[in-house]
Amino acid sequence: GCLDSPGIQYVASPLGFFSGDATLASSTPDGELRWLLGDFTGHGLAAAIGTVPLAGAFHMSCRENVPFAHMISTINDMLKGLLPPGLFCSAGLLSLNAQRDELQVWNCGLPPILLLRCVDGSVQSFHSQSLPLGLLASEELGVEPTRVPVTAGDDVFLFSDGLTEATDADGQLFGVDRVRQTLQQPRAQGEGFGAIMRALVDFRGATQVKDDLSVVCVSIGQTRTSSRAVAAAAKAEDRRTSQGSAGPAESSRG
Repeated sequence: GCLDSPGIQYVASPLGFFSGDATLASSTPDGELRWLLGDFTGHGLAAAIGTVPLAGAFHMSCRENVPFAHMISTINDMLKGLLPPGLFCSAGLLSLNAQRDELQVWNCGLPPILLLRCVDGSVQSFHSQSLPLGLLASEELGVEPTRVPVTAGDDVFLFSDGLTEATDADGQLFGVDRVRQTLQQPRAQGEGFGAIMRALVDFRGATQVKDDLSVVCVSIGQTRTSSRAVAAAAKAEDRRTSQGSAGPAESSRG
């Protein structure tokens, strides 16, 4: 995918050798940037078994330019048919259009997805809209992503409960409010990610980690379409052109 592209910051810290979290990003041939954070039930190998098919379905849908809502339904139905009873995936899925001025958001079981506005420093929250993936058929989920306008300078934060449920020596939770307070302190675009991680380290101290931890920050206006997606779009356009030019010739032969 394109997790290492400009404008994307992330940390994926497993509790053990295997992680039940999946952090993914990819561009479509049309220039959309899509990213996903999935948090499977439990820890270790039992939780990690769903991450590979999840990644495969996500990247295939992006390569084939499957519409965003349809992609979510495809992933959900695949997991429902694959996962054993009791295993499901809380997830946040986002899509930034090619013009970089509209965001689509679908949160199914994760802590609130946060949008830090550069204009006034306000933080907009997108709470869970449905049950996690893999529990119900997509017709029952009613997948309708939220559309929200964005501008260059905004930051989008997506994180698993490994962040919000981290504890200090007294057993207090880090919590969503602490994340919001950290983001609302004045700072330049993109710096909120590092501020959250520093705040977490200071809060946790020497307390032992108890869960997989994943955090993603996407800075609007700093991302760009990957060269792979540009090449795929050019190839698709060439294919459409060649098919269009072949039509009349075949008609004349007929």
